Amino acid sequence: MNAPAIAGELLGLLQRAAEDAARLTPALRRLEAPALLDWVAEREAVRERARVLERQLRATLDDGPRPEAIAAQLAAIRREAARLRFVDAENAALAARTLRCVRGYAHALAPTPEAYDRRGLARGAP
Repeated sequence: MNAPAIAGELLGLLQRAAEDAARLTPALRRLEAPALLDWVAEREAVRERARVLERQLRATLDDGPRPEAIAAQLAAIRREAARLRFVDAENAALAARTLRCVRGYAHALAPTPEAYDRRGLARGAP
């Protein structure tokens, strides 16, 4: 494969990953575990494919002079990777808030002892 084809495939992969990550937000809000687990499996496959493409692209370019078309594709790849990082950061923040909410409900339903339990163990000890 030549560098423009590899770069084009990597760019398309990153665009699809960013769109998929953006569509994940409602599933995070509704705590849809099956959808989240499916997305995790898909994302791992995307990461592996991106690693392979990145290695191939690096080997193809091999620190030689870069034509302007490749430079433009590489700039587009960097922009798309930045967009994906931004969407992932938003989803991570939402997931963290969701986890805090779930932990709060779990604590309200089954609180831990405040001092010692009846066996004399410190609170939260098994």
